[in-house]
Amino acid sequence: MSSILTKTTTIVVGASQSDAIKMNQYMLTGITTGSYLTSTSLTFLGSDDGVTYYPLYNSSGEVLYTLSGSPMALSVDPLTFFGWNYLKLRRGNNGSPINQVIADAPINLILKEI
Repeated sequence: MSSILTKTTTIVVGASQSDAIKMNQYMLTGITTGSYLTSTSLTFLGSDDGVTYYPLYNSSGEVLYTLSGSPMALSVDPLTFFGWNYLKLRRGNNGSPINQVIADAPINLILKEI
């Protein structure tokens, strides 16, 4: 049976991107946010080497989730993120990143073992 793991990443005050999460043998299946991420969108950056990160797109455009309140729990399509060795989350989108203000924003990634 596959195990479930929660990893926490943080968007710190003054930054728009979280620290990187090494995916290992896990798929992203969900995200939970705390009270410091409100009325914004989350987009994603993927990397195969942990050095160079690329904005993630699918057939509908940039992979984007809208946060209308907080805290929130989001279910995500694991196939969107499958194959990336590292992920970062970003407030805003590729063209308009939004820096975090007031307090650091921890984000929990719900991962399922492949």
